[in-house]
Amino acid sequence: MVGANTSVRRLGLLGLQIHGAEWSPTVLEDSWGHFFHHLRENTSIRTLDLVSAGGLNDENFRDLMDLLQVNFILQLVTFADTQWERDGKSALVQAALERNAKLAGYFSVLGAAQLSFDGAKAGRIFLCGVPFAGKTQLKVTMMECLGKTSRSESLTWWSKIKETVVRWVPALRRTEGIEVELFYDKDAMTISIWDFAGQQIFRPLQNILFPKISQACVFLFVFNPFSKVDEKIIGLKENVHDAFADELRSWLRFIVSNTQITGRIRPQVIVVITHKDVLEKGKNAFGQVSVSEFENTVKDLQREFQEVVELCPESSGQEGKLVYHINATLKQDIEPITKLVISSMKDVLSRKSPKVPRVCSDLVSFLLKRPPEVQTKPLWPCKQLYEFCSTNSESLSHIDVTQEERGKVLHAIASYMHDAGAVCMTPTGLMEHVGNSDADCKKLAVVDLNWLTQNILGQLITLGHPTATLERAPVRRFRQVEVDADGLLNTQQLDDILHRVLSEQKDKEVIPMVKELLLELDLCYSLESGVGRTRYFFMPLLLAGESTCTTSEQVIYRPLSWDVKSPQGSSYFGYRIQCRDPKRTSLSPAFYPRYQIHLRKRMGATLGVKDENFTFGRYHVEIRVDGYCIFVETDVSSENHIDVLVQFCKPDSRDRIIDFTRRQIVQDLFEFCASEKGCPGVQLVVAVIRTKCVEDLTPKQLRSASQVVLVEDLKDILKKKLTTCVECKVGLDMPALSVRELNDLYQRGCQDNLQMGEFLHALEFFCFYPWPKIGTPDASQFGLAPENVCAVDLLSSEEVREIVQTVWGDHKKFWPQGVLQVKGGPYQQLPGTSKVS
Repeated sequence: MVGANTSVRRLGLLGLQIHGAEWSPTVLEDSWGHFFHHLRENTSIRTLDLVSAGGLNDENFRDLMDLLQVNFILQLVTFADTQWERDGKSALVQAALERNAKLAGYFSVLGAAQLSFDGAKAGRIFLCGVPFAGKTQLKVTMMECLGKTSRSESLTWWSKIKETVVRWVPALRRTEGIEVELFYDKDAMTISIWDFAGQQIFRPLQNILFPKISQACVFLFVFNPFSKVDEKIIGLKENVHDAFADELRSWLRFIVSNTQITGRIRPQVIVVITHKDVLEKGKNAFGQVSVSEFENTVKDLQREFQEVVELCPESSGQEGKLVYHINATLKQDIEPITKLVISSMKDVLSRKSPKVPRVCSDLVSFLLKRPPEVQTKPLWPCKQLYEFCSTNSESLSHIDVTQEERGKVLHAIASYMHDAGAVCMTPTGLMEHVGNSDADCKKLAVVDLNWLTQNILGQLITLGHPTATLERAPVRRFRQVEVDADGLLNTQQLDDILHRVLSEQKDKEVIPMVKELLLELDLCYSLESGVGRTRYFFMPLLLAGESTCTTSEQVIYRPLSWDVKSPQGSSYFGYRIQCRDPKRTSLSPAFYPRYQIHLRKRMGATLGVKDENFTFGRYHVEIRVDGYCIFVETDVSSENHIDVLVQFCKPDSRDRIIDFTRRQIVQDLFEFCASEKGCPGVQLVVAVIRTKCVEDLTPKQLRSASQVVLVEDLKDILKKKLTTCVECKVGLDMPALSVRELNDLYQRGCQDNLQMGEFLHALEFFCFYPWPKIGTPDASQFGLAPENVCAVDLLSSEEVREIVQTVWGDHKKFWPQGVLQVKGGPYQQLPGTSKVS
């Protein structure tokens, strides 16, 4: 009925609860699942209200996200006061709705031009693993095994010679950044193979270039059980089975965190162990490797990640092995894997998914063949990309539209190609209605992602990091780039680097275009500092400073200090934004550096924060605005949280500053994480940091999980203790709080904000939160003794009001008509109760 309805525009299921013994949680879960399934066919409902609805769990959330893969009509979904809101899912839903609105815009323009749509026929294979695992050789053999068209057929004669040399010289066969190859299946499927470099320093690039829209993707995790030195095997890895488990778990977390939540379609991961031939030849020399132990590890990880990853998938009746033990040079070892990959992709594409404009599919396939104009100049102004699309598409030559409408069609096609990962357009280039000359130079499109990831970003990372972080010296032996500890370069230094990186590029106009590209992609930020207003470039993602080391234990953090001084003294509070599921998700290496630049741009544009009030550090950002100071700090050793520390002068309103911090930083972090630039597979939650830790700026390595408490957990604690007091339970070491006193306190707080402090102070009598000690206070300047603090002081006044309202609503049934009769007349009712007569 819901699916067939064509008249309802807004559907509200407000406060829906299903009661009765026959309604088990499983039945309720299934009911939501059926409801979302039927909405897949609906073509009228724009707004869906699920406020206060019960039974919404993680399984139902996947059903909703699955719905949003095919229903582009929904424009707003609200679910305040539900478990989804408490779990931090709002930003993920909003990001999905925004993506749908963008895609709907493309399809509307292309449909109006009467261009045809087909089923999706494109997929990606991602090769993951540490260096020397054998990923590149596996890719080469897979291409030979298929014997299909690849991009190498369109290479210049010189490029073909270089590829041949690289293939036969193992030392040159290492991947720097990402390599992309294309081939075609017999059913005209376009499949691209993305070979990820194994070095940890290249991980941010892989995060940046993950698919932006729902596509058929298969990940091959490749593991080499042997250690190598200068391309020679020296023996089994130490604790080889533990190393296998750690590497696979790390990549699974990375995949889950950076893959958009798309409902029931989970990322598919196939496990491959290489060097089978070496193991068979050298059993006595290298010792025994138990494949069954690897399989047991995979079984354990299957159970751990079963809700978010399809590890060792089965496809079309073909049973997938737990582990494929192979010689990567032999076709007969690679063929079963190739068949499983192709079959898995077809299974995903066969499920109901949105149609794809045929012209877009054709242009993506043609572009990935790397025609001569792409090889000559891989970075184009967007106008050149539009011309390329118009020239190389027969469909576009026959459309009968005005010149203005044609421009919109070309922009929609290019934008879709960007979202599909075939090109990389700058944000300004994706904006349709920016036409001034200053913006034109920022409208850029990278049409060869290999060039971007290897020749530009890969080389910048290679130059900007100590050679010790690489498993081998870079092929192009440039001297290392010298930058300060925070990754700052002046203009001359950046120009020098780009000239070296682009030394083979004949077109010198590319250099200023690359600089603009880095700025537009939030990989670089330009700022002016000092008396002479020297221009600097902040590049924390690409260039390492002196404080960067090879292991997290060696990282040295610059100490922070509070600079704001007030004669009335200062107050403090702090929030931790952390992964809801830290065991299976994490904030990727690219997340914080890109967020730093995003935050600076946004606060400058929306709040007018100037460069001198915004200080960059490699691991923190300092913001000074309106007399208070904010640190936004990351901890690279954990990769699962970001701390926001705030200092403000006592005369200021604590609630006002909390509201500012929650809206401008915390909420912005949630939205950025859910976006294509963040980690769209991560769900975030908010915790409160111990106030004393914020005041003393306790080092992040000592600011452990015991020094934070989730806001929702704290609210539950306060709610339970308040309920206990209202019900006047016996045996408490605190005074019982009557409902009359509760109502009195609430009304006084609402009538006069000046008296809210008195209201909160009264609550101190019955709710404390215990903080444990940090170290030994006598032995460390950062040690803290255990203390009990009022839970109310860790929340905002608005949050406390909501708790009081909830407790009142739960207990008003004990009093007639929800009114408290007292001497002198009835008290005013709380919001939501019946009117006092």
